[in-house]
Amino acid sequence: MKKLSALFVVFILLFSCLSTGAAAASSDFEIEDGVLISYSGSSATVNVPEDVYMIAASAFENNTNIKNVTLPPSVRSIGDRAFYHCTALTSVTGDGVTTVGKLAFNETPYFENSTAEFFTLGQCLLWYNGTSGTVTLPSGIVSVAPYAFLRCDYLTLFKANAGLVSIGEGAFYECGALAAVSLTDTTSYIGAYAFDGTAWLSKAGEYAVLGDGILVRYKGSASDVTIPDSVRRIGPRAFVANTKIQSLKTTSSVYSIDSEAFRSCTALSSLNISSGIVNIGDYAFAGCTALMRLAVPATLSNIGAYAFSGDTAMTSASIGGTRLSISANAFNGCKGLQYVLLSSGVSSVGDYAFSGCSSLGGISFSSDTLIVSSKALYNCPNVTVVCPSGAFAMKALSSHTIDNAKGDADQDGTMTIIDATRIQRFLAGMVSMSPRDICISEMDCDGYLTVLDVTRIQRILAGID
Repeated sequence: MKKLSALFVVFILLFSCLSTGAAAASSDFEIEDGVLISYSGSSATVNVPEDVYMIAASAFENNTNIKNVTLPPSVRSIGDRAFYHCTALTSVTGDGVTTVGKLAFNETPYFENSTAEFFTLGQCLLWYNGTSGTVTLPSGIVSVAPYAFLRCDYLTLFKANAGLVSIGEGAFYECGALAAVSLTDTTSYIGAYAFDGTAWLSKAGEYAVLGDGILVRYKGSASDVTIPDSVRRIGPRAFVANTKIQSLKTTSSVYSIDSEAFRSCTALSSLNISSGIVNIGDYAFAGCTALMRLAVPATLSNIGAYAFSGDTAMTSASIGGTRLSISANAFNGCKGLQYVLLSSGVSSVGDYAFSGCSSLGGISFSSDTLIVSSKALYNCPNVTVVCPSGAFAMKALSSHTIDNAKGDADQDGTMTIIDATRIQRFLAGMVSMSPRDICISEMDCDGYLTVLDVTRIQRILAGID
């Protein structure tokens, strides 16, 4: 009788495993280039495939079936709201996780019922459950998730470990008593609002700087701002909606201008970005409606989505770069933009990058730009695309007017010394040139029209080049 009962129990357990407790099938996952985009299964147990390195934003959001998730060591990053409102989720394992986005586990039993003082997943601190006024971050933690210390009213001192790399958005938001923050130079990223509402920020000087030269907030009132050498990174929203700043100059120490750093700085009309810059983040200068000209150096590798969108006063853009990607909608709605010079260092131009630039008359491409969206110039009715014959841009943008006549600044059909002279006169302010002619005249593909382009024409005509 006991033996029969045992067999019956085994049968029940097997039946359960074949029903709701069965592991997820590989067909339930949508994966693109190692990023798990979404999960469509209904299993209670989910083992993420080994080839995934990132869980995308909202990938499992509102899934009420999953209870247990196992992430392989390859998963390093979990996006915003990835498991938000997974109301049955009680267990997540993943030793390789280093960063977690906003609200990734909110409204799950796994998160809401946590009791450990330092509640972590992999190497990321998700939430602090302690009550100490002084917190020293344990070793092994490389990131603090967004809002991990939200409104810890008793916290007065935070000391990072030597390996802390990043602090998420709003991590210490409204920790009113937090007066002292100690970070090492291993901390290279701090999210927006991370220290808003803290005593530390209220008492910080004109430039509130932490970690590896991260400018958390600019608190000055100057109209002309030169970023000091101590700053290496201008953090998210560091100047957002500052209506006093009119000119900005960065030094060569600054390598990144993060997302929304200068968004809606409506008086900013002059921008001088020094060599050394690598990244301009999403929406970094969006809505800077007084910004008239843009020139970026050859060190730049990324212009984020909507980085300069809505900058309606901008008339020209000279864009250098090193394997530079211009993201989707980067210049969307720059209605005053007349010409754009792209250097040979620009490797890709994304969807709608210059969409709605209704005054755009000319844009130059080199043969080295090998990825160009056919939608890059959407709703640019009057643009001429200037590029060498056979360049990828010629095919991708074939619905627009194409001009291959490099150097023919006077549009007479032949490059002559008269063209070189005309460019010289333009650079001296003696004559005007159309946007198309300016793009035609940029000969050396460095993204700038200078006397070097005149010299190049002269050398070609002399048979030297």
